Amino acid sequence: MANIQFSSRKSEGEEAVVVSFDLCGFSNFCNHADAYIVLPKFIAALFDEVDAFFLDWIDALGKDFDSQKLSAPDFMKYTGDGALMIWLLPGNVERRQKYCTAIVRAMHNLQKRLSEVIPGWEINWQTHGLPSRARFGIAKGLVYPLRRKSNLIIDGEIIDYAGYCINLAVRLQNHCPEVGFLVHELVFPKLDGLMKYIAHGMKGTQQESVLMFVSDVPPMTLDYIKSKFLPCGNELELRCEATNRVFDTHKGTTLHRGVEQPRFEAHLIGPENRRQDMFIGHQRKQLIFIEDIKDSSGKTVREEKWFFQLTAVGPPLIYTFTHKEPFTDGQSSQSPKKLA
Repeated sequence: MANIQFSSRKSEGEEAVVVSFDLCGFSNFCNHADAYIVLPKFIAALFDEVDAFFLDWIDALGKDFDSQKLSAPDFMKYTGDGALMIWLLPGNVERRQKYCTAIVRAMHNLQKRLSEVIPGWEINWQTHGLPSRARFGIAKGLVYPLRRKSNLIIDGEIIDYAGYCINLAVRLQNHCPEVGFLVHELVFPKLDGLMKYIAHGMKGTQQESVLMFVSDVPPMTLDYIKSKFLPCGNELELRCEATNRVFDTHKGTTLHRGVEQPRFEAHLIGPENRRQDMFIGHQRKQLIFIEDIKDSSGKTVREEKWFFQLTAVGPPLIYTFTHKEPFTDGQSSQSPKKLA
């Protein structure tokens, strides 16, 4: 059995972008009695998809950073249910920024790709429970090469790297599974649809400013948001909070799901002083919600439109319940589907 032996010679730090990703539910899948049948095939197909996002080395000599692909990482290792990838950054500042952007864009596309193709593998392989959702953490900083111990004058080969940003990428990957794609602000990707948070409560790390795509943000309660993130602006205009208000908006003839980036904290006071806290994108005079009315068995028997009127500007904004009306499927509304 090979020993773990590192060279004790000093190594110089290099600026790098580190990507850590894993698959949600991989451990549960491995616990299935028949997992061993498809496990090698699954891992092979998974990393074929990962490799497909990397250019051949000769193609990577080009400077097309707007491509959907990028050069292969300078270092990559399998981590059991994912991988750790490190790209050493070029010295030129402009090229460095484009490189960082290309990495984030490619990894976000990879995440989407995996969620699309893995369900098809289940059908083709006649299995179930394959983990199809990947979580990504991306960080930037100094990495230090660890070389194999050698008795020669020349240093041994690089067999691993160490550095705070490596730990941070792993922490970001695990910090908020509901979002599943967090980017260290220092990466500075120039991409649309990003919003900024301050992540807190990560084990072994300090508070870090992070970026996430608006399109990745699922419905989350205000209490859960606050347990993971802190605001980045003043309390009146929260530039970086997730929302549970999802709208269907029409653009041309195509239906688009849109998420409104919230800016104001609002407290909704309902019947019998029922209260719900949330963040909204604009200070509105009125909020309208679609509420499911259920019978004693929990079955939805009808839907109602609940109206809330702005009664105090705070902060926070206070909205008070005024009245409700029946809601039918034929009505056109951009109101959130549910209050709760």
